[in-house]
Parts: sequence; C-alpha cells; structure tokens
Amino acid sequence: MAFWVTAAVVLGGTVPLVTAFVEYFKGPPAPPSFDAQACALPPEWLTRIKRGYYEPRSGQISIVPRYPMYMASGAGGWSHSGPWPYLQRIPMVFYGPGIVPGYAHVGVSVTMADVAATLASLMHTDERVRGNAMPGLRRHAQRPIPKLVLTIVWDGGGSNVLDHWKDAWPNLERFMAKGASYDGWVGSSPSVTPAVHTTLGTGHFPSRAGVTDVPVLDEK
Repeated sequence: MAFWVTAAVVLGGTVPLVTAFVEYFKGPPAPPSFDAQACALPPEWLTRIKRGYYEPRSGQISIVPRYPMYMASGAGGWSHSGPWPYLQRIPMVFYGPGIVPGYAHVGVSVTMADVAATLASLMHTDERVRGNAMPGLRRHAQRPIPKLVLTIVWDGGGSNVLDHWKDAWPNLERFMAKGASYDGWVGSSPSVTPAVHTTLGTGHFPSRAGVTDVPVLDEK
C-alpha cells in the first residue's frame, strides 16, 4: 500500500512539471492578428475611432491602449483623449430664460456634432447647417430668436470629472436644473481640443471636417 501511495504522489507531481517544460519550450502564444484585435473592441469604440480618422492628416497606425488609459500627454498630466466611455461622456447643457424650455434632464443621448444644428435651429438658420437639432430645442415659430449665443467649454471637464468632484460645480448644476441637460458624448476619437472644437462649430466629425488632432500628418 505504501508503494502505490508513493508512486501516485510522484506521478502526480511529475505530470505538471513536464507540462510546464513543454509550455516553456513552446514559447508564448502568438498574439491575435490586428483584424482580430480590432474586431474584439466594442462597436461604439470603433465608430468613434472611425469618425476621428481623416486619411490625409491622421496617423497611419492608431494605438488603442488597454482600458482605462493613464498615459501622460506631451504637455504633462493625464490625457483626455480616447474612445472609452469615461472620457467620452460630457455634460451638455443649454440655458436661456424664455428661449430654452426648462426641461431639466432630457433622457436623450447626443454628441458634439449635434450642437451646431441645435444652435442654428434656435437662431432659425438651421437650413444652412447639416445635422439634427436636439429634441426639445428645434425651431419653433413662437420661440424668440436669441440676440447672442455664448458657448462655454470646460476643456477636459467631462462627466467623470464632475462625478469625482460632486460639489465643485454649483453654477452648472443650476443651469442644468433650469435649462435643458442632455446625456452628452464627444462622439469621436481622438477626443482632443482642436478636433472636438471643430466638431462643435461645424457639426461635422473629424472624418469630414479634417481637423483630427494637435499634431497632424504632413507627408511633405
């Protein structure tokens, strides 16, 4: 009985050891192909990356680090650029007594590309701008036309920042309560200042507007 118990113990320890040697000499498994890695990303991430790509000016290789991404930017500090939800969610608020109805929170998802059409609709010039105005803020004959439109951008101040410092934005909170607040998304990646501000003013993502990043490709 002692012999069989000892043999069982030896064999039980030998099999994993042999397997480990085999795996060592086989080397690491081959990484998935670029196509396989890209197709494994969530569709909404791929859509944002596609919207942010403009062949004449975009880089030839697009790197998407693992989520979340904490790579420092060239100017120092953490980058706010990427297709991930924690960098894409943004506060989108419209406020104007007598012009913007006090809906408070409107449970509709919108992107930066919808802002230009919405402002054009409020000013009754929407026939000149492509895109769709946000629900509740479309042109209305009885609604007065604003004499001045002021656009305020909190660069890098996405919803993740507001969620972290919940008591640091009382004025914006009042605008949200008395105006119209939407579930905002940047909508494209890289979500950097030049690209996003161009989308804000034109209603076009970088794939059409052509402004893609801070540094851009120049083959000349």
